Amino acid sequence: NHLHIFCDPNPDTEKSYKERQRLFNGVMGWDQYNPKLLSKGGCIFSRADKTLELTPEIQQRFDIKDKKVTPNELIRAMLGARTDLLWFGGIGTYIKASNESNNDADDKANNAIRLNGKDIRAKVIAEGANLGVTQRGRIEFSQCGGKINTDFIDNSGGVDSSDHEVNIKILFRAIMDDAKYKMDTKSRNKLLEKMTKQVEDHVLRHNYQQAQAVSLAEITAPENLEDHNELIMDLEREQGLNRAIEFLPSAKEIEKRLTEGHGLTRPELSILISYAKITFTGELLKSDIPDSPDMQNWLLDYFPEELKKKYSTEIKQHKLAREIIATMMANSLINRMGPTFIQSRMQKTGASCEAIAKAYILVREAFDLRALWDSIEALDNLVPAQVQLRAMKDIAKLSEHAITWFLRSLGEDINIATEAKNYSDNIKNLSANLKTLVVGDLKEGIEQRTQAGINNGLPKDIAYQIAILPVLTSACDIIRIALQSGTDIQRTAKTYFALGQRFQLDWLRTQASYLDSGSQWQKGAISGLINHIYNGQAHITAHILSDMKDIIKEENGGRHSDITKKWAEKHANRVNEVETLFERLRAEGTISLPKLVLAEQQLRNLYAA
Repeated sequence: NHLHIFCDPNPDTEKSYKERQRLFNGVMGWDQYNPKLLSKGGCIFSRADKTLELTPEIQQRFDIKDKKVTPNELIRAMLGARTDLLWFGGIGTYIKASNESNNDADDKANNAIRLNGKDIRAKVIAEGANLGVTQRGRIEFSQCGGKINTDFIDNSGGVDSSDHEVNIKILFRAIMDDAKYKMDTKSRNKLLEKMTKQVEDHVLRHNYQQAQAVSLAEITAPENLEDHNELIMDLEREQGLNRAIEFLPSAKEIEKRLTEGHGLTRPELSILISYAKITFTGELLKSDIPDSPDMQNWLLDYFPEELKKKYSTEIKQHKLAREIIATMMANSLINRMGPTFIQSRMQKTGASCEAIAKAYILVREAFDLRALWDSIEALDNLVPAQVQLRAMKDIAKLSEHAITWFLRSLGEDINIATEAKNYSDNIKNLSANLKTLVVGDLKEGIEQRTQAGINNGLPKDIAYQIAILPVLTSACDIIRIALQSGTDIQRTAKTYFALGQRFQLDWLRTQASYLDSGSQWQKGAISGLINHIYNGQAHITAHILSDMKDIIKEENGGRHSDITKKWAEKHANRVNEVETLFERLRAEGTISLPKLVLAEQQLRNLYAA
């Protein structure tokens, strides 16, 4: 700190924690630390001394050759030390970028000890205080392989705590004004203190998910750079974003990173995620979503359990109810789906922000995603973080497909309660019986993905749930076909999957996903064709069920025959032509965009004729 340099080369963490807690509670400095609790070679130096004599242990720990150094030389060595975590908890800017001057850091008091981001050897930097590192310094550190967010991400717990405090006190004002509750300031304060742990848990949960959102965006940052740049341009036009002020890459730098295969860094993604949340919150407040009865749970869940039970009526009448609902929804959607999701769905479907929000909630409820997210997050420190993040990305991929499906199928008129009821039970039915419904490559793929998840440390049940997500991508199509045709859901699913196996459509879509997307245009074309193949499979399934309804009626309650095979025999000429093409594609082993176009056209002929 400003007076002392505390060096404990190999501390006993339990003993040192108790001693630091004693100093904290007594509001005492490092000079009051019991030196007997320091590890061998540990010292507490005064920054006022001209020279410091180092112990061999301190020299070794901080890679210092000289036995005598100045206080500033020791501090610089400590800042640049090999360590897992470099934590800033006080005032001062200690790291800048190599292309910045000390004047850019705007902290003259620390000019003599400041280092450049590329010289920091810590694996992770965390900023518990404001501006321990300049934004350019963060970016430079990230580009050299370090992990860092931004100060407003790392220390947002304090801001979130204040928000909770203010919103709870606003609620209490209304309660105290109601004579029936007989609540005075003393009883209010007692209840506030009682709820401290619950508020802590809420705040930590919010901050956990926000940091997770940055990590999720980071793992796909290179492949999403063009999407990120498009969002930046939109924010420049519509929200007044200034790239230079926010230190986001210029158009020239974007082109350079595209060539090199690099994406936005964590500090840059932190900025983009924040702007995306602010923008989406604003759009929600312009809509009637915060006023919908379906949204009340977002408001109630913001408050501690005791308040929800006793004062739910007052919570629903909260002066900032709309703002709380909009903020909570924006946080949830952007955290789970990424900063560019709203923009990409609007472009792809023409839907409004309001409709996208409803579709997101519908998918979250219908697929029971909260339970799956919770089960993955419960594996913290039990499996590698990358395994958890990949599982989260698999969920996001399913969610994106399902949200897009609902937007295209239902448009702006989405009734969350009705549609969730229509789909959730059927999705559970499919999930529970999938092993008996899928065949061939699809079944083998589930088994391989399940085993891969287990090998990566996932529990068997979670590994299986993640493994079936690519298959559940088709759940909405299957359920709609079953509802419209009045056919049993399992019969519909068997027909759908048997059709996919016969024409090897799952293999085709998988191969298409591996195609080099090149530009945004090619990426969009490939994505569109994959969706058309899904649509084709759904249309043909519906066609088969309609064409073979007499056979289905005869078999009602009995053993189901392979009606896909019977339908193919009935339409042998058309089916054989398509099968021949698809067999050639499989034999050649590789897929190109022209081949994909031709395959989709041939598939369409089966139901368009």
